[in-house]
Amino acid sequence: MAVSKGATPEKVAEESVRLLTSEETDNVAILTQTNEQADEMERAIKPVATQNAIECVKVSGFEFNSRKIYRDVSALMEVIVNPLARAGWSRIMKHFTKRHLRSQVEAQHIVSELFRIRIAPGDLLDDKFLNGKRLKLEAYAEYASNGRVVVFDTETTGLNLLKDHIVQLTGVEYVNGRPGRQLNLFLKSPIPMPSEAEAVHHISDSKLAEVGIDPVEGIKEFLKFVGQDLLIAHNLRYDRAMLTNSCRRYGIPFDPDSIPMCDTLMLCRLLHPELTVYKLGSLLEQFGLEGNNS
Repeated sequence: MAVSKGATPEKVAEESVRLLTSEETDNVAILTQTNEQADEMERAIKPVATQNAIECVKVSGFEFNSRKIYRDVSALMEVIVNPLARAGWSRIMKHFTKRHLRSQVEAQHIVSELFRIRIAPGDLLDDKFLNGKRLKLEAYAEYASNGRVVVFDTETTGLNLLKDHIVQLTGVEYVNGRPGRQLNLFLKSPIPMPSEAEAVHHISDSKLAEVGIDPVEGIKEFLKFVGQDLLIAHNLRYDRAMLTNSCRRYGIPFDPDSIPMCDTLMLCRLLHPELTVYKLGSLLEQFGLEGNNS
């Protein structure tokens, strides 16, 4: 969880227990800068956690502060957050290939070569690749040219994955590379629309009252529209998380791992590392494409 600057351990403990008991999430992780802060946080959280029958585990001490382990863990966390993080992949590759690579420089060279031929190191862990089948990039290209894909986007009440709600779900299907049916749904929200969010997507409470439908009905209709076909989004991580959390909130069966998905943001970064901006509006301009970044 993100902790605001100056928040006391007691406040953090209170918010952690609130999240866990409200069923908004199954786990809460709190990162501190020092072992002393971890000890202080544990003293504040443990009594409240025990009172609410919540398991509390502290991970700190010499082994975590060891420089090598810290760097290895940091590298792992880096590639989880950013699958194209070259420095993180270089360290991971060196760590797991000690018998074959003599230095960190060799690992960096291999990672650079992978990126040069447009292969993300994480793709090497994909089951299809390990079984001698297509790379993800090849699979995406085949889907787009000879199959059905659904490009989608969400608009929400904010950026908090646990507290905010989807208010618009939009999907456009492409069959054999040609645009087909479209789906545009406005979903009623149980919380008022913040002015900051409305300023971004121009969806007001009055609009949702007029055209919004029940969120359970809307999400189910969207999932039916998608089926089992490739789902594409720009910055997929956010839209996927919002959709997954919404399904969990409303008790809608949905396994995000059962549907193939593609993040065009990651693809653009992999295919065009020379660019400095990857926002949709900038990409339309860079590649001379028609369209609106709405």
